[in-house]
Amino acid sequence: MAKTNLTPAVVTTIGAHNNFQIEITLPEGTSNNVVITDNLIFLGVSYALSHNATYDITYDFVGIDTINTAAPTEAAFNSFPAFNATPATDAAGNIVWNIGTVVTLTEDDSTVNAINPIIRINYFARLNNDGFTEIGGGDLQNSATLNYQNGEVPATTEAIIDDTPLAVVVEPDLTVTRAVTNQTAGKLTTDLPDAGDILQYQITITNGGNSTAFDVNLVETLSPELLFDTTSTVTASLSIGGAVGGFIDAPSPLGSLTGPLTWGRDNADNTLDIPATQSLLLTYRAVVQNTTEPNTLISNSVLVDWTSLDNADLSNAFERTGGTCPIIAAPDDYCIAATTIDIKTIDANSIVKSVILDTYDTGLSTAIDRTVRIGDTVT
Repeated sequence: MAKTNLTPAVVTTIGAHNNFQIEITLPEGTSNNVVITDNLIFLGVSYALSHNATYDITYDFVGIDTINTAAPTEAAFNSFPAFNATPATDAAGNIVWNIGTVVTLTEDDSTVNAINPIIRINYFARLNNDGFTEIGGGDLQNSATLNYQNGEVPATTEAIIDDTPLAVVVEPDLTVTRAVTNQTAGKLTTDLPDAGDILQYQITITNGGNSTAFDVNLVETLSPELLFDTTSTVTASLSIGGAVGGFIDAPSPLGSLTGPLTWGRDNADNTLDIPATQSLLLTYRAVVQNTTEPNTLISNSVLVDWTSLDNADLSNAFERTGGTCPIIAAPDDYCIAATTIDIKTIDANSIVKSVILDTYDTGLSTAIDRTVRIGDTVT
């Protein structure tokens, strides 16, 4: 028996599918109680079997005459993994094909050796979206065991084991930093804002993980003192590669000045993907409302969430997400709760108090020398 991963180039991120093959080589004649057990959680980090319309289990029968006296098909097995239309019911742990009694075609091997009986099982398993399968959770491996009874008398049960190579789970890991500058004509970028000023906000999202963060979504909540500047262009660029192609710069809800402003996935835009070790920079501008008073705190916050697989990936129904960010329900924890940035409007008000006149205006004093007697009036 041989267990093979047919798709070793697949990135081992949460929800991604590998195509596995188990090839059983049988001796000519009759083999009884043939059972394949595939342990998908061999090292504690789990695969989950997918058996549905997209990821079906298929078989090849070479040189096989009958299985349990019937033609060699899956239906002839004693039991096999169930077809599950609902992914949540897919099995992990031990997956069993109880094939039963297999009778092969035969020949006189002393004169010809054309028959080499084989049963191949071809199936898909994905990196399971559970609490154990994550960065640092351990190595990923599955192991298949073939049991059967040979034709000896008395019959003995044989056990053959084969494992797939070790794999390591990879995940994106995002952090957010923010900056704000004053872009009003005639002012320095470091000047505190006043009513009517234009502020430029930059949101930098860095992927410190070891796989791409797909379909990034940003929700920016504006301070009540701000209005989104629709006259300026919102930009999105990657640290390597520059401007994001196809980026939809107009946030939803379309035409909203007060927000919240949404860019990315929930804005019908799946272009915001951040490869490992790269950063995404999103820049927009807002105007300080004319009713804003001096020394007012302006505070914006952003929510960011992402997925483990691209929206176009056939496996995306099984991906890890940010759930209902900012509410996190494990294992869907790809969410960064509100990241805020604060700036205060300038307080240019001041009071100057001085003495300009008094009533002690005689030969001994003048009205402006700030010398007074008890009872004098000071202005």
